[in-house]
Amino acid sequence: MEQYDFSKDWDRFFDELDSFIASRKDLEKEYNSICRKARNQEYSNPSSAACYYYMAAVLCYVFYDDLNNQDSDRDRSVELGKTAIRSACRILNEDEEFKVMSLVFELIILKQNRQDAQNLSLELQSIKTECPHIESIEGSLIQTEALQDWFNKVYYEVPFEVLINGEAEEDLDLKAELARMLINSSNQIDQEVGYANLADALFDMGSYKEAERYAIMGKDLYGNLSEYNHGKHLFWGICWCIYARCQEEAGDIDFAITLLEKGAALGIPWCKKEIERLQVEGYYGNNVVEDAVDEQKKSSEDVSYAKNDRKSEITSNEQEYLDMVKDCVEDGEIGTRERKLLDIIRVKNGISEERARELESTLTIPQLTQDELEYLETYQEYAEKGEITEKERRRLDKFAKALGLTERRIQELEVI
Repeated sequence: MEQYDFSKDWDRFFDELDSFIASRKDLEKEYNSICRKARNQEYSNPSSAACYYYMAAVLCYVFYDDLNNQDSDRDRSVELGKTAIRSACRILNEDEEFKVMSLVFELIILKQNRQDAQNLSLELQSIKTECPHIESIEGSLIQTEALQDWFNKVYYEVPFEVLINGEAEEDLDLKAELARMLINSSNQIDQEVGYANLADALFDMGSYKEAERYAIMGKDLYGNLSEYNHGKHLFWGICWCIYARCQEEAGDIDFAITLLEKGAALGIPWCKKEIERLQVEGYYGNNVVEDAVDEQKKSSEDVSYAKNDRKSEITSNEQEYLDMVKDCVEDGEIGTRERKLLDIIRVKNGISEERARELESTLTIPQLTQDELEYLETYQEYAEKGEITEKERRRLDKFAKALGLTERRIQELEVI
């Protein structure tokens, strides 16, 4: 019988992993190759066979985790991965690392098939209870930190998606329970969504003191912002509004109005609606907030007009730069070599980087919605620092979900 060296194959596996997950065809080809090695050793060397099955499961998870792959292909990778890790656990049923990976696939399946929202929290708690203390696993094939990240990522994705999609709105107890889970995530976006939903659920339950406490905690994630961005600070804005409403319920209407005025001036839509409600109910009769909002709008328009005026006044040097950009865009994306050439022309013509971006935006950026612009701005902030890390990618994915952007639209935005 043919013998295999798992240690060498494992090293090769990670060196060439990107090529194995380039497409569904590549995934299935490598998956079948790994599983053949596992089956050939089940009786002669069961420990090695189990490790090969585990390798196949890791392959499938990495493919699933790549949002650039089509949903149907990612679903297929989950089926394959679930089969592989079950085979590994069947052979070495005491291996805690294998068990964690098995639970990761259970979470993915739960996320995909969450038909009964009522039992979600129980199922999540059950999986969490079954999961070993990952940090104490010794002799791990995958670094324990990576394994912990994989488990936590999928674990918190379940309550995140339920809350974002409003699937628990009719069950306040469930909404509060899932929000409490999400608060325990180390990811700031998860926490923001958790605090906002928990404060909202508690407020609707009439627990105003508790609602105020969690609204303040959610608001404090960003501190006191001087400018509100509906995409970036959506749930921060919810926390701010709930905090103000809690003051109203406590009888401090003046402080509540002060908070709502400031929130409305920042651009938080719920604060403006609350003020309109108070006006209808006779608690609030002046136009302070409307004036503040109008002033902020006027200021924004002035800035916008200034930018538009500047864009319309193009010098001959800037036109030369624009013509070169047009040539690059006609050939497709602006590649590394083309970007270097553009930088040379930019410097030669005395054009700043900021001005160059403004000029390029008139050619390369199509009409985008406010949500798309906010996502693009966040993506570019990360991209300007260098290669986007796995943690930053997770944040971008969840931000995109909060904005309701499709995977295809995200891919289009990121190549702008």
